[in-house]
Amino acid sequence: MKKTLVALAALSAMSAFAQSAVTISGSVNYGVQRSGATGVQTLGAIKGDRNNLSFDVKEDLGGGTNAIAKMQFRFNSQDGTTGYASTSGYEFSNSASLMEQTMVGLTSSMGTVKFGRFTNDLGTHDFSVFEDSKFGTNASNAMYGRLSGTVQYTSPTVSGFTVGLINAKAANNCWGSPGGATGGGLVTGVNYCTYSSTGINNFGAAVITYANGPVLAQAATIGGLYGDKDTRLSLRYELSNGTKLYAGQYKQSGAVGLPIQAVSATYNTAPVAITTSMGLQAHTSTELGVSVPVNQFTLRAGYLTNNNDLAYSSGTATADGTTKVSKFSLGGEYNLSKRTMIMAQGGKVSNSTATLAGSNALYTPGNSYFVGMQHSF
Repeated sequence: MKKTLVALAALSAMSAFAQSAVTISGSVNYGVQRSGATGVQTLGAIKGDRNNLSFDVKEDLGGGTNAIAKMQFRFNSQDGTTGYASTSGYEFSNSASLMEQTMVGLTSSMGTVKFGRFTNDLGTHDFSVFEDSKFGTNASNAMYGRLSGTVQYTSPTVSGFTVGLINAKAANNCWGSPGGATGGGLVTGVNYCTYSSTGINNFGAAVITYANGPVLAQAATIGGLYGDKDTRLSLRYELSNGTKLYAGQYKQSGAVGLPIQAVSATYNTAPVAITTSMGLQAHTSTELGVSVPVNQFTLRAGYLTNNNDLAYSSGTATADGTTKVSKFSLGGEYNLSKRTMIMAQGGKVSNSTATLAGSNALYTPGNSYFVGMQHSF
């Protein structure tokens, strides 16, 4: 009896020392999609992060301090293999890294520090009416919401405000998203450290977020991997009936001269030869959107416009209006239950006569769409 009590006391002491919890979540998405670039219909997911299995860990260290960690595995919903449906318009990038997110950190009354590869403060909040779907209207260069080799500090919330400071090493973001040797980047299969005509730099950003009642707003200044200097302003306002209004502006200062897309349809292999240096010239992208709940439906509409031509090839900027594009998207969901929905999204790119390397399906001329089903748990 005494031994049993001693054992129970020891077990109780150990439990009190380290209270931890693991939350398992994820989603599975599958449907049919049409590429605006080729007109070809394919089967698979609307986007890579719609097929994931995530593990979130929180351990109480005492004194108001908690250790946190996250691991997220992504898969191809068509055949169950490891992979990532990138926004390049290809459903599946083979040989993608096993874990899309691997984060460890600490949180306390002094704020939160995170290390690794994870969705940072630029990508955490819903500021686009279609999130960052390739069929939606999010800004072309908003790729910095998740990078490898990241260190982030987020301050405690004061009167609704938080401040985030983000840094990511260039050496960890040479390859396309997210596979290859080191993960991160824009499009799978390109080694930017080798091919970038403007060089590649450490990434840095300062982010101020305000969340209070119906208002969610963010202002960010960004020093990009490719020497680009960017600013981003985002706003979401929720009305009493659940309608959400979106407005955002992304401004890139200076041209980004690098091969944003390899001359190959084979991604996540060894770097291929680049015949032309491509990129995006300085521009401002503006997005407006609205989502309206109607019974079991959520209806969405978004419009994206750019103030300038985007194409930048071999150090030469296009200035004839042929790549000054706009995009209009419609879509929505029908909720079969709290966790299961039917989804439909479609977009039309206008005023573009050229396929823009690196801007993916976001600015590919033509019509594209996705119709499918998603279950979250």
